[in-house]
This record gives sequence, structure tokens and C-alpha cells, in this order.
Amino acid sequence: MNKYLIIILCAIFPFLANAEEKSVFNKPVTGFDINKLETGLKAGLNFASYSFSDSRYDVYKSAYTPHGIFGVTGIYTFKTTRKGEWATGLDILLIKRGTTISGNNLPKYKITSRYNDFRVPVIYTIGADAELPRLYFSVVPNLGFATGGAIKYDEKSITVSKSNMAGVNLGVALNVGAKIPVTLMQKQFFIRIEGGYNFGLSNTFSRMERDQQSVAINIDRNEVYGSRRNRGAELTVSLSVPVQSSKKKKKTAPKVERITKPKPEPKPKPEPVPEPEPELEPKPEPEREKPCYTLLEIDSLISKGENVDNKKVCIFNINFEFGSSTLNASSKKSLDEMFVWIIRHPNVSIVIKAHSDGLGGDEVNMKISRQRAESAYHYLIRKGLTQNRLSYLYYGKTMPVDTNDTEEGRARNRRVEFEIIIN
Repeated sequence: MNKYLIIILCAIFPFLANAEEKSVFNKPVTGFDINKLETGLKAGLNFASYSFSDSRYDVYKSAYTPHGIFGVTGIYTFKTTRKGEWATGLDILLIKRGTTISGNNLPKYKITSRYNDFRVPVIYTIGADAELPRLYFSVVPNLGFATGGAIKYDEKSITVSKSNMAGVNLGVALNVGAKIPVTLMQKQFFIRIEGGYNFGLSNTFSRMERDQQSVAINIDRNEVYGSRRNRGAELTVSLSVPVQSSKKKKKTAPKVERITKPKPEPKPKPEPVPEPEPELEPKPEPEREKPCYTLLEIDSLISKGENVDNKKVCIFNINFEFGSSTLNASSKKSLDEMFVWIIRHPNVSIVIKAHSDGLGGDEVNMKISRQRAESAYHYLIRKGLTQNRLSYLYYGKTMPVDTNDTEEGRARNRRVEFEIIIN
């Protein structure tokens, strides 16, 4: 059966690799966004048991026996609302099922089987703020293929084959879990901790057991009655990472404007200058560079042909709760405007620089500014910007632009700057 698993994986991989732009018939796929896909690893425990439909097996006790779970997971978020998000995906797991059966003067009879499981979860996650841990529920149909196992009975052990275990197992799991965002080395991961119960739907008695040609439970004439179904509680942990597209998206809107650095004009050759007459008034000092611009001011400079390289757009209404890195609604609106401007200028990259006010200690403010920089960075990445166009820095309270003695001054110091770098 393992060879069939390898064949299926090899067949699926080319379609996943080309899913962003083409279907299997070389036609465009509409509605699929590769940036909403997560892939990762899953591991855990399956506390397996059996259920029997015939009352004659009531005298036997089926214990919950722990077995391992390991595999790969892929999750695609296909719908997001203000209240939550819907997702589906594919899990390919190696899992062991089976348990120890005893009772009615029967020595311990242990039967186990290994499966290759294919699962298609349907997941609903409560809440739409990706920066916070969130609760989710899932319904998971699963299809398993038995690949072997063992029976231990009366100090003897035999290999499980098709004579002792049906080759296919159908089931459905009901789960509840928590989705936890984690940032490591400027990259976002998701940890999912999940628990639930898997209900077996198919009869695991093999045809040979039902035809009395193989031992199932050691009772008179080796007869079996009704059905034997897998069941069990499962506890898993998965680590997944969002997939970032390495291909440029083709968009007709918004309008793209390319910014170029103005070429310096050639300096005229110096000419003899007569001695200047005494100046009656001092020359005005050169105008100082503004520390902050708005997007409208930057667009105005571009329309005049002026250089905007290394100029900073300051957004003061990117606000967070005190001591928190959670973006509020007005903050996301400002970041949405910044995102549209960056998309319109494809030869521009941005350095995000986050600052805090002077309240609190140095270490606390440095941590808060780092969290705020990461929140803005990951929000724009999730909107669709690629990582090669964004980076971030944080300074704590070391670079104020106003006094920290007033609320207005502190509000200006709690800022996020977007420095424009023309490539």
C-alpha cells in the first residue's frame, strides 16, 4: 500500500506547484490565491479502541490504547468574514489503530493495524484577527488504507493480513482546537493544537473473518457477528507556514506608476565672478528636510518630478492598545491605503520603522515597538506583498519627534514610518 501512497503524492505535487496560475487543462484558475495556503507537519496520539454492533460482544472490554500519528498537512482559507474564516485542506497521515480486548475468561487479545489516512477537513475559525490566538471547530471525513499490523494472543504473535483486517477504513472526526500565530526570524508560523474523536463508519472484519476462515475473537467456531468499527480520541499538534508566491501577480488595477531618480543636471563651468558687493541682508537658511510626509504629499512631489528616495511616510493613527500589538480598525484602514500605494509603484521597496512614546522603561518600549513593526509587516504580507519588498526596524523610545510631556506629543511619537527605497 505504501507504493500507492507514493504514487498519489507524486501525482498531486505537480498540480500544487502550478496551482497559482494554471489548471490541469492549462486554463486559468479563478479565485485561487496561493498566499492563503499553509503547509506543514502534524504529529500526535490516537487513543484507539473498537466498537461492536452485536450484543454478544458486550462481555469483552476494549481498552483505549495510545498509538502515534505523523504526517503532512495543507490548509487553504477560502472565505474570510468579520466573524471568522472558513478553510479546507488535505492531511496525509501515518496512523496506527487497534487495541487490547479482554474479558469472559479470554486472555488479552491485542490486534493492531497501520493505516495511510487521507483526510479532508472543513474548518471554521472564530474571529478574523490573525494576530491573536483563535478557537476553531472542524469536521474531518477520512479514508484509510490498511498496510499491515499484528495480533498478539496467548503469548503468540502473528502478522495481520487481509484475512484479519478489512483493507479500507472510513470514518469522520469531530474536533476542536486553537490556532496560535508565532513569529520567528521575521517569518510567521501557525501552531494548531487540536483534540477530538474519530468515529469509524466501516466494518473492519475482513471477508475471511465473516466466512469463518480466520480467527477474529477466539469464540466457538470462530464465528463473528455484526460489525467491528474503529474509534478513538485523538490529540495532535501541527506547525504550518503560509506559502508566499514567488511569481508576480498580473493586475490591471490599481494603476502602476514607475518612480525614477531624477538625473543630476551637469554643473556649468565656472566663470569669473566680480567681487560681490557687501550684503545688506543675511541669506535665508536652506529649508530643512521634513521628517514626515503624507501619501498625498509624496504623490505631489512625484508629479513635480522631485526625488522621493529615502523620504518617510508617517502614519500616526496606526494605534495599538497600551502594551499591546493588536491593530485596530483605523490602523488596518491606514495600512490598506499604504498597501495600495506600494502596489502602484512596483520599483519601490519599503522599510518599516516603528517607534514608541516615552512612557515605561527602555526594554518594555523596545519590545512594544518590535511587536508593532512586526504587526504592520505581517499585515502587509498577508495582503499580498512579497517579502523582498518589505523589511522592518524598531527603535523603542530612542527617536522621538515631539515632547513626551503632553498627550499630543506622545501620540506623535507613537508612530510607524514607511521609508521609501527606489530600486
